[in-house]
Amino acid sequence: FKHSPYVLYYPDSRLRKLGRKLTKKFKKWCKRFGLNKIFGTNNVVPLEEYVQRIESILKRGGSTPVILIETIPNKDESRNPEIRRYNQALHKLAQGKANCHVLSLYEDFEGEQQNLYCDPTHLSLQGHRYVADKLQQLIKTVL
Repeated sequence: FKHSPYVLYYPDSRLRKLGRKLTKKFKKWCKRFGLNKIFGTNNVVPLEEYVQRIESILKRGGSTPVILIETIPNKDESRNPEIRRYNQALHKLAQGKANCHVLSLYEDFEGEQQNLYCDPTHLSLQGHRYVADKLQQLIKTVL
């Protein structure tokens, strides 16, 4: 949610680890009691900034091949509409660029969430293998 606290990971220390745990707990409480809706919600990186940064990478890369990787769905369904918007932005960025390709993963993971996740957000070892295999196939076909 907007104005939510964040504790840096680097350089790491015991105090920061404790701070991250407390922050995570605080955010869960806010979500449980609906406080995040009162303060409003916001993406960590706004879509416009996300698109600008990727465009900058593509321009600097010149003719170097680039593969943009879709974000996989989250088991917390409330996050998925925004994930879809960001994935659509990736596809728009790649349109008309011969050196830019998108690795589509969202739909694949939508059906196999139970097997390929170790928690609501992160991939399991099998999930990482699936992505690696799919990436390898894309590289073989486009490069």
